[in-house]
Amino acid sequence: MQPTLLRAILPVFICIFLTACVIPIKVATRVRPVTGGTLESEPDTRVIRVGVTTRIEIIQQFGAFDTGWKGERFFLGRWLRSGVGIAPTPHTDRWWAPHNLVVEFDEKGTVTRYQVLSDKKLLDELPTLLSAERHPPEFQQTTCGTSFKMDDVMGKEFLDLSAFEMAPRQETWKSRITREQIERLSTWEGMTPPVNEFDLTIHLREKVEQEFDEHGWRRGKRRTKTLSLRADVPTIVLLVQFLHIPSAKINATRTIVPIKP
Repeated sequence: MQPTLLRAILPVFICIFLTACVIPIKVATRVRPVTGGTLESEPDTRVIRVGVTTRIEIIQQFGAFDTGWKGERFFLGRWLRSGVGIAPTPHTDRWWAPHNLVVEFDEKGTVTRYQVLSDKKLLDELPTLLSAERHPPEFQQTTCGTSFKMDDVMGKEFLDLSAFEMAPRQETWKSRITREQIERLSTWEGMTPPVNEFDLTIHLREKVEQEFDEHGWRRGKRRTKTLSLRADVPTIVLLVQFLHIPSAKINATRTIVPIKP
């Protein structure tokens, strides 16, 4: 075998025999809705007509994708889409990308605008969407991820967070923060969460104390400028509402059973 040809095909053989090598392969599109199961295509948003379609019709048409957000001025749907598999088993090992359907309504419940957003774009848009909500929703049925409550101490609001962090540590933690300590929020795409769960990082202007427990193996306290958590989508929306909108009053404690690693 010629040396040049050997050098050309050697990386291919290495990728084949090393399980850590990731080779993306295009596969048939599959979609996971909130309600479970797998579909062959994404929901058809072309049926939505601005100024005509009503909130009731949106809930009926996109019920399988409903995240459970109960706000008055927008519907929030979600699904995972995959068109890429990973060798050597691309049809079972897939890369899933989250998509979020946001449908906005006027005071009469008629559609004014709709858009499909990535998690990052949704996080950017949420403060504007939430500013139109006259009242935050009451307690909603939750799934898993985190819990939080607000404390008012001499007129100053604190947010007590208890959460589960999937990556990189896979641990539970507790911390207390204020709005003024928030620098920004971000999300990331890594380990694919269940459809209706969302990975969030809170970036702080200064370090705060964080109690942590690595499944009983190691526990203690640290000081950190980043708080990473996973929660269901309605909980994430309420967190963003508190962190971005000073006038927001969340009337109920959100308590969710932590997910198991």
